Amino acid sequence: DVQILDRGVERAELREYGEQPRQHDQRRRAEKRHRIDDMAEQDRVERQRRPRRERRGRLRWSAGLGRGVAQSWFCRRRPTVIPSPAASRLPNRTAVGSGMACTAVRDGGDWVVNGTKHFISGADHADFFIVFIATGVDETPKGPKKRITCFLVDRGHLGFTVRDGYKSVSHRGYKNCILEFDDCRLPDTQVLGDVDGGFEVMNTWLYATRITVATMSVGRARRVFDHALSYAAERKQFGQQIGKFQGVSFQIADMITEIDAADWLTLASAWRLDQGLPANREIASAKLYATEMLARVTDATLQIHGGMGLMDDYPIERFWRDARVERIWDGTSEIQRHIISRDLLRPLGA
Repeated sequence: DVQILDRGVERAELREYGEQPRQHDQRRRAEKRHRIDDMAEQDRVERQRRPRRERRGRLRWSAGLGRGVAQSWFCRRRPTVIPSPAASRLPNRTAVGSGMACTAVRDGGDWVVNGTKHFISGADHADFFIVFIATGVDETPKGPKKRITCFLVDRGHLGFTVRDGYKSVSHRGYKNCILEFDDCRLPDTQVLGDVDGGFEVMNTWLYATRITVATMSVGRARRVFDHALSYAAERKQFGQQIGKFQGVSFQIADMITEIDAADWLTLASAWRLDQGLPANREIASAKLYATEMLARVTDATLQIHGGMGLMDDYPIERFWRDARVERIWDGTSEIQRHIISRDLLRPLGA
């Protein structure tokens, strides 16, 4: 579909400019070079505005990413102590930032970081880490509120260790890791954004990550649905395909309706974000509905397959396991419902 659209746009441009295809390609390449030159000039001017020491620090990370030879990872999860002795070593996930136990204390021109980060997927191969750390506490009428700062931390930095985390039943294809900070000293040049401005950085990224989770949930639901549809059309019981029984066919109808609804909800939230419109509620709705839809679709698909759905002869049991975590990471379903209801009720004073 994208290729067809591109060809349609290209033919329209050829008619508009009266060009031959070769001339058209040359003009497009020239326009692209001009855009790249403009962006480079804007970047140069912006760098000149920053202090020399800060410019040198930022370039060290951005250059590797730009050349595709470095990988970064986003780290914001945190542990707090749980009273139960059996669970004392496990992290307790709360709302983003509110229970952050990893702290950084100012010491001269550096920050001394202590604490741990749990459930950091992909940390086993990242070259550096984008880490959110508590750098202070404000007293508010609703109680203490953590001030959060975003830091860039290199793998192998003194006082910083990456070790294996927990074994998960979902997404066994990659590891989750634990980051440990033991009197790890980070200079001011490794602060991303403003000191105590980590919430702004975090929220900007969470928009994109939550849309990504919704998008993946829709795509995976369509893949699972294809298995359910094929099995319902091929599997026979009592002399006919099981898809001819209403108990199965109505499930098929509900599944595709929910998948299409989640698809359009996700596209609508992404469109608002592209247009620069407020999209917090819409993105939360997309993430909430798409992930819970995926759970219902995978469960229904397993039910249609019966006992064979739980056997590893089919991929259904893996889809079923993998779907479960989508309602947890990048903001639980409960957090998404909180965001949606707050967005609706706050303007009314509730």
